[in-house]
Amino acid sequence: MGYSYITEAGPPPSVPKYIEAGSAWSVGTKFGKGNAQYTTLKCDENEKTVVLGLGRNNIDVGDVRLLRDGNILVVTLTTDAPYFMDEVHLYVGDIPPTSSNPGGFPYKHTVTDPSKYFRTYTFNVNISDFAGETIYVAAHAHILAKV
Repeated sequence: MGYSYITEAGPPPSVPKYIEAGSAWSVGTKFGKGNAQYTTLKCDENEKTVVLGLGRNNIDVGDVRLLRDGNILVVTLTTDAPYFMDEVHLYVGDIPPTSSNPGGFPYKHTVTDPSKYFRTYTFNVNISDFAGETIYVAAHAHILAKV
């Protein structure tokens, strides 16, 4: 005796679509070209949160949180819906950054697969060389909007 199975074919699973929204920076002091900005964490500050600003008008698409944990600076970039990131770049130093080319920053993370686009990314940076000094932080993200 044979068996037959009936399966219902539904619509294929939808694949999220994204459009490029542009470049976002930790809002603070402008430097270099375009919308490049940096912020500071003074020697007596342990924590600070600034806006992750998109484009020349610094549209608030999320935030950048700085947390001093001993000799580690924890820098977390987070976007709000409907925004995602596929690249993040970070500069941390005891002098302000001079180059506004985020691809040249020492800390970076990039994904190319849309299923791996992210809303939060955290860097852990050793800051023991900057003890007692103001720390300059330039955080950059390439922003995509989910449609």
